[in-house]
Amino acid sequence: MLWFGFEADDLFAGGVCHFSVIKGILKANVGRFGKMVEIPLDFVDLNKCVEEKPCAFSIKLYESGAVWYVDDMPVAFAVFTDEVDIISSSKPYAIAYSPQPSINLPVLLDIDGGNVDKEWIWDGVHPWGLRVESGSKNGVIDINLSYTWDEKSSSMEVHPIPVPKKTYLLIEPEEDATLELYYLTKDRSSLIDEVKLRGNKLNVVPISVKGTIIRLIIRDCKDVNIAKAKISF
Repeated sequence: MLWFGFEADDLFAGGVCHFSVIKGILKANVGRFGKMVEIPLDFVDLNKCVEEKPCAFSIKLYESGAVWYVDDMPVAFAVFTDEVDIISSSKPYAIAYSPQPSINLPVLLDIDGGNVDKEWIWDGVHPWGLRVESGSKNGVIDINLSYTWDEKSSSMEVHPIPVPKKTYLLIEPEEDATLELYYLTKDRSSLIDEVKLRGNKLNVVPISVKGTIIRLIIRDCKDVNIAKAKISF
């Protein structure tokens, strides 16, 4: 097993926010003692990082959430609440609710779980491969919304997005449409707002329901010219 990222010295009691590789599967781990989330990232092909070119793995830890990157592309988001809930673990990124770990965590690189009688060699894995940059408790991230078209309901369903703090949607539909916003947990989906969108015009839609994960449905529209989110952490 390979672990790398941030972890408290006292066996997770102060919290954890790192990547792990267990039996060839990449995961994002976050939370604190007794309340941790292990988010599978099966859609990330680790073989490419070995066979084609080395991948850069990075984590940004904020006061309201965390983001995991592979080659500067976000592959996982966590929104910090008291809940422990994985909402999605599929492309383009996984997303979950998690308790907040400490934002003052030491850096971790740990290899364990192997046969102690055998010499293990991990090519390219060593402490000199870790980089720690000056951080900030707040940040803003722009993402392109990923969506699928449902012909039966004539609607576009957007992959869940994190709303740790106030978030803005930038959507330009090809025609007038209706945007539905749903609060998501693992077991339920609740409509929280409905917004009319003007066609061929950039609509800026604020979302003020903080500490949530949101599902979006755009009805009566087959495509959009622009679909982005500006997310504050």
